[in-house]
Amino acid sequence: MIMSLAEILDRYSILLLKSEYGLAVDDELAEYAEKVDSLDPTLLVDFHKLSGINRKMWQLEELVTRETDLEKIGAYCLALRGLTVLRTKQKNLINSEQDNPRERKSY
Repeated sequence: MIMSLAEILDRYSILLLKSEYGLAVDDELAEYAEKVDSLDPTLLVDFHKLSGINRKMWQLEELVTRETDLEKIGAYCLALRGLTVLRTKQKNLINSEQDNPRERKSY
């Protein structure tokens, strides 16, 4: 399967988060690191923006998991939806810079 550059960067940033949280992803992380290490360094800014969005999403997911107040859960879920839109925009920006197809999300 051929993956867009944005999808590779997105998956890599998520694997880094999983690794930080102690999940066993070393083999997959090494595979993606090899792909990412060979990329143009100018993509680092875009990668760090995408990573920041994914980190915020991870933190919100943790809050949702621990929360029992339905109103707060709803607010977290709305914030997650907003971050999903930002994540898609960032991935599309990366893909447009590389002439890769755009990702489409609709709700």
